[in-house]
Amino acid sequence: MNLWYYIMTKYEIIKKGITVIMNECLSRGKELLKMLINNGYEAYFIGDAVRDTILEKPVRKIEITTSASVESIKKVFHNFDYEMIGEKNVKIVYTSFEFVIHPFEIVDNSNPNTLNSTNKHYSKNLLDNLAIRDFTINAIAMSHSGKLTDAYDGYTDVIKKRINVIGSPKVRFTKEPHLIIRAFALMSELNFRLISKTKKGIKKKRKNLDNVPLTAYAKDLKKVFEGPHARKAITMINKTNVENNIPSLKKVFHRLGMHYKKITFEEALLMAFVSEGKIDDRYREIIDNYTRFVSIFTLACANKKAIYDSMTLFGHGVDICVEANRINYLLGKCSKKDKKIKKKWDKLPIKKYCDLAYKGEDIMKIIDESDYPRINDVLDEVVLAILNKQITNNRSDIEKLVITVLKQNSISYGFEGLKKVEDYQSISDTFNNYNAPVVPEVQREPDPFINEVTNHRLDMLEQKLEEQSRIIKEKELQIREMEDQRIKKAADMIVNKSMEFINTNDDVKNMIKDINKFKEELNDFIFDYLEDEGDYE
Repeated sequence: MNLWYYIMTKYEIIKKGITVIMNECLSRGKELLKMLINNGYEAYFIGDAVRDTILEKPVRKIEITTSASVESIKKVFHNFDYEMIGEKNVKIVYTSFEFVIHPFEIVDNSNPNTLNSTNKHYSKNLLDNLAIRDFTINAIAMSHSGKLTDAYDGYTDVIKKRINVIGSPKVRFTKEPHLIIRAFALMSELNFRLISKTKKGIKKKRKNLDNVPLTAYAKDLKKVFEGPHARKAITMINKTNVENNIPSLKKVFHRLGMHYKKITFEEALLMAFVSEGKIDDRYREIIDNYTRFVSIFTLACANKKAIYDSMTLFGHGVDICVEANRINYLLGKCSKKDKKIKKKWDKLPIKKYCDLAYKGEDIMKIIDESDYPRINDVLDEVVLAILNKQITNNRSDIEKLVITVLKQNSISYGFEGLKKVEDYQSISDTFNNYNAPVVPEVQREPDPFINEVTNHRLDMLEQKLEEQSRIIKEKELQIREMEDQRIKKAADMIVNKSMEFINTNDDVKNMIKDINKFKEELNDFIFDYLEDEGDYE
C-alpha cells in the first residue's frame, strides 16, 4: 500500500507539473494576443486551445486567428523568431513555446463547386473565419479574457463530446473529402463520437476520397492509428466502409477490427505491403525514413517466421529484425520473438563493421587503389568467419584471413605505400607465415571425358546437398511450429486459471479497466516467458 501511495503521489506531482507548464503556454499566448490588439487588430485563440480550456485540460498547442494580414503579423512580431508554414500561417517561437498565427479568411463563393485554400481570401470579420472551419468543436474563438464567440454551438458539442461538421455534410464532404479522415482523427484523439448526420454524410460521400491525393490527409491518417482511442476510430471506419477508399489499407482495417492491437501508422503500412508482397508507391512521399522502411519490408517478406541467423542480425541490425518480426506477428504469420532476437543480438561477437579489430582502412594500406571497391567483399568474408566463430575478432587472426581471401580472389597486395614501421612489421609477420612460394603446376592436356564426369558428379552432389538442406529446414520449421503450439496450449491454461481467480476476487477485478485487453496482454506475456525460458511441461 505504501508503494502504491508513493507511485500515485509521484504521478500527481508530475501531472501538476505538466499542467503548470501548459497553463504557462496559455499565459504566453495571451501576451501575444495583447500585442496584436495593442497594434489595432482583433485576435483570438481558436481550435485545440479553446476546446482544451472548455474541457479543463492542459493546453497543448495554441492557434491564434487575427484580423491582421500576414505581412502585418510579421511586422508586429519582427523581433521574434518566426517561420512561414504554407502561405498564410506564421509560426512564432516565444519563451520556448510555439504558436501558429493566421489571418481571418473568407470563402469566395463565385465557384460553388469548390472549397479549398485556392479560393479563400483575407477577411477582417471573425465570423467569416469561423464559417470556413471544419468542425463545430474547432470553430470557437476565445478572447484573452476568456470570452467565447461560438457561432455554431461548438461549446455544446465539446461538452457532449460530439463531432459535427459545419454546414451540410454532403456538400462539405464533396468539396473537402479529406475532412472525412480528419473526423476519424478527432475520434482517435479525443474519444468523441460522430453525430448521426455527419456519419451519414461520410457513408454517402466516402467515394470522393478516391480522387484525393494521400498527402492531403496523411497527417490525419497517422493520427487515426496513433491516437489514444485508435480502436474506436478504426471500428467506425469499418462501419462506414471508408476502409474501401483508403489505398491498400482495407485488409489492415479489417484485421484490426477483428483482432485489435495498438500499432503505428508505419506498421499499418508495413502490414498492408507485406501482406500484398509489394510497396504501394503512392505512400512513398509520406514515409519518414523510406530506406529503413524498405529494409523492414524486405526482411519481413523474405523471413516470415523470423528465424534470423547471425549474419542477418548483423546485416540488418536488431531494430530492423525486431520490427520485421512484429509485422509478421501482427499478420499472424509467426509468434512474437523480440526477446529471443535481442538475446541473440547481445551474444554477437561484433555488431557493426567498426567493431572489427582489423578494418577496411587497414586493407587499403596493402592493396592497389583500383581494388578498393572490392574491400567490402573481403570484409564480408571476415565478418562471416567471426560470426560463425571460425576466427576471433583479433587483429592477427583477421590479417591472416584477409590475405587468404585476397589470394583466393586474385587481388594483388604488398608493402608499397605503408607509412608506419609498425604497419610494415605486423603485415610482414603475416606474409612470413602465409606467403609460401608457389609451386608451378604441370601443364596437361585437358581430358573432356574426365571433366564431363567430374562436373556431373559435382552437379549430383550439389543437388543432394540442396535437397538435404531443404528437408532439414522443413523439419526445423515443423519442430518450431509444434513447440509454438505446446507453448500456446500451456499459456492458455495458465491464463484461464488466472482469469478464474480474478473473476472470483472483486478487489482484483475492480482494478482492471478492460478485462479482455488484460487477458490478451497476459496471454502474450506468459507466452513470451514460456518461450524464452523453455519451461512449459
